[in-house]
Amino acid sequence: MDFIFDPSLLLYLPLYELDGASFMSKETNGHLCTATGAAWKPDGRYFDGSDDYIDCGSNIAIANKSFTLEVWVKRAVSGVNHHIISAGVNGIDWQQLYFRYSATSFFFAIRGDGASVYSLPSPYGVDMWIHWVGTYHQPSKLETLFMNADPVQTFTSPQDYVGPANLDIGRLVDTSPAEQVFNGLVGEVRVYTRALAPQEIRHNYLATKWRYR
Repeated sequence: MDFIFDPSLLLYLPLYELDGASFMSKETNGHLCTATGAAWKPDGRYFDGSDDYIDCGSNIAIANKSFTLEVWVKRAVSGVNHHIISAGVNGIDWQQLYFRYSATSFFFAIRGDGASVYSLPSPYGVDMWIHWVGTYHQPSKLETLFMNADPVQTFTSPQDYVGPANLDIGRLVDTSPAEQVFNGLVGEVRVYTRALAPQEIRHNYLATKWRYR
């Protein structure tokens, strides 16, 4: 399926079928995304860990509301602060959110809130496809991180994410130090303007995992 209609689906990028230096997202909004490097592969876009990223623009309107981030990812190396998705303004608390790997953990964070952090078991290191989902609820401010459709960590944020929401894939937004840039493959990305229910997350996982083996 190369197009999904869902009023709450703000951004859908099946990167395994989106070639070229620029492309449109595959939901009703039609976001223009621009790739710097991030070579196309049959199973996604490959980020070299040096300077590759995809800029999805500033129309990712998820500030001050519930939302979901979803990604299929396979990292090539273990490292510190390898950001997969980030949105907001770099360095400003509460105006940044992200998915990122450290050497041993995975983070779903609104900057400054302490974050939902999952310590990765040793089998889930590198060269392995993983489906990550982060949901954020209002008014409870509850963050939940899912790995392969299983909830693995929750955290109550003391404050909402307040944006603005320029969104990048493959690096910490608005910056490019090597320690912030992702090295590996990203298969697909989805952003919703609501917190998906656990059964919806499992449905997405089961419907797409055949592609990532």
